[in-house]
Amino acid sequence: MKRNQVVLVCLLLLLAALLSACAEKEKGIDLEAEGAAQAQRVEANDFEMTLYADQEICKSNEPIQIWATLRYTGKDDTATIWHGIPYMNFSITDGEEFNIGSQILTVLTSTELEKDKIYRFDYQKSGAWDANDPNASFWENFYQEQELLLPAGEYTVSVSGAFSLTSPLPAPAMTEPTTDSKSGLLCELTIKVED
Repeated sequence: MKRNQVVLVCLLLLLAALLSACAEKEKGIDLEAEGAAQAQRVEANDFEMTLYADQEICKSNEPIQIWATLRYTGKDDTATIWHGIPYMNFSITDGEEFNIGSQILTVLTSTELEKDKIYRFDYQKSGAWDANDPNASFWENFYQEQELLLPAGEYTVSVSGAFSLTSPLPAPAMTEPTTDSKSGLLCELTIKVED
């Protein structure tokens, strides 16, 4: 009897995984082709943005890969966007003490995006820490490590498109970490990290 229960549970898990994969394909996301374990897509204002992660659950010593894609889908052959640097902004938070985001150089610049071309943006750490912070040694080690390694916990990973289709007024030279989305594009995923 126990063997039948184990087989039944395995079949149910397999069915759930297949249904999940089918649901993602219905959204036009082929996780296997992208090399991702999870993804979320949003469409707004003639743009399509997708956030990917190569893991949903991982160990604290396993590097995590996060990336996003952006595609202009409007009626024109190209679209000019106005933005600071970078214009795709990632953030990671556990909702408590761990809260990092992109540092944005807010010089006014523009980029021309071609219709239906997929632009890829890999997550890269950017940030700073206060030497007087009680956790300064953690942050120093975190930013010196090239790979993204997170301590045990549950994290919300997000990406936003910080750009506009109209030229904004110039802003100060540097801003705080942000996920502010001028474009209406914001995607979020959850990653659980275990010891």
